[in-house]
Amino acid sequence: MDIDVKNLRLLLHHLDSPSLVNKAARKVHDQVQQHEDIKRANTERIPGIHPSALARCARMAWMEFSSVPRVNTDVPEPVRRAGAIGTALHSMYQKNYLRAAKSGLFEFFDEVPLDADSSPEARRLNLRGRADGLILFEGRRLGQEYKSVSGIVFKSLKGPPEDHLLQGSIYQECLGFEAMWFIYISRETFVDRHIVMRIPPQYWEAMKRRAQVVLENVLMKSVPPGTDDMRTCSICAYNLVCPEPRGSVLPEEKLVWVEVDGLDQQKS
Repeated sequence: MDIDVKNLRLLLHHLDSPSLVNKAARKVHDQVQQHEDIKRANTERIPGIHPSALARCARMAWMEFSSVPRVNTDVPEPVRRAGAIGTALHSMYQKNYLRAAKSGLFEFFDEVPLDADSSPEARRLNLRGRADGLILFEGRRLGQEYKSVSGIVFKSLKGPPEDHLLQGSIYQECLGFEAMWFIYISRETFVDRHIVMRIPPQYWEAMKRRAQVVLENVLMKSVPPGTDDMRTCSICAYNLVCPEPRGSVLPEEKLVWVEVDGLDQQKS
């Protein structure tokens, strides 16, 4: 999508008219944000099973693995804004640690790749993705994950939610981290909270089973069961194309092509 500069010209033209200039400013802003939302939504991910998806929903992980097109048209505007804020916070924290590492007191690596070379299990299960950070100090490896959350979630946080433990268990196991350092940031107050822990092995075992389910369904040309968590569905990039019923295995033939906003997408 090309950004229409007409509204920017109108903004500059109406500088002496508060109501008109503010209206034009809003249009420019909305168009820029929409442009970035579309760009972010269409960014291709590394082919494979991604820990963040697998921790939420096996069907979501299957969709990514099978290269089903993502559709974000029904994601509410506040949710998209929250995602953009989270991305910006991730970048800020990573840059801060990278600058601090220049002191030479420790090493820091951002966007640590999880791929076939990470471990035999990552290769066997086609696990792909990136951990937010790695602190290397005196030969010891500490993984980092940054999570931006709503103010309500932040206030009620007693420990990492299950899906964060599941996701982190893959990084801890396959990237050789001694422990995971979760940094939670409130999107309302920007206060952060730190939880450092060795994730118990049962979470990794659960993720191995989930990944195997995804791979088995790929081989059998079927779609694995999805989550029954409506909140997860509401923010899922595949919400429009995820076939019903979501709680059971479906033959892949249940997926057909429909048109969504001018683009061909899959739908039951």
